[in-house]
Amino acid sequence: LWRKLRRYAGLPVKAIFLNSGAAEIFSVTELKQLQGWAELYFFGSPGGALLEAGIPGVFCDEYLIGYKGVRHLLEIGCRRILMAEEGGALRRAGAQAAVDESLDNARLRFCGESELGPVAGEWYADGIFFASDEQAHRIEARGHLGGKVALLGCSGSAGRNAPESTLSSVDFRPEAVINRLWGMYQREIPATVEALPPGLVLRSST
Repeated sequence: LWRKLRRYAGLPVKAIFLNSGAAEIFSVTELKQLQGWAELYFFGSPGGALLEAGIPGVFCDEYLIGYKGVRHLLEIGCRRILMAEEGGALRRAGAQAAVDESLDNARLRFCGESELGPVAGEWYADGIFFASDEQAHRIEARGHLGGKVALLGCSGSAGRNAPESTLSSVDFRPEAVINRLWGMYQREIPATVEALPPGLVLRSST
């Protein structure tokens, strides 16, 4: 990727918008070199090199995604909650914080996707927080989720593309991230590092 970007160094490129995953291959020195001929912005989780180089960007607050999702399940009465571990460490930390501050005797267990369905029945889970809407639909299709289990997705993409969806979802909208980045580039808002809070779209699954 570094070699590909250098091919454009002689062209009138005004800005580069980097996915934080792709940006991980750059050192701080390389990022600063790129800044010498184009404005840099990132989207996704902020990495150390991005922050050290002072690159502005926008990301969804993964800690709040975990916290808000599990908090919602607790509020509707769930006390044995399974959560997909694919959501990442920050999301799991937010989820655990929601359980820790609850006055109820709630339990939270993390599982990989292959375990979610079988463990839900064995552990008598009454709520499941998936890493994505797509993951929720995959698990449902396998037929492991019998009984009354509250299901909560994440990202909301399935619901936006299928209005008939019944899946509640912690929703972070990619277009909101892009709009904020474009506002920074257009000098409409300050160019800084900004965390966007997630929303919660409620449907019949919870």
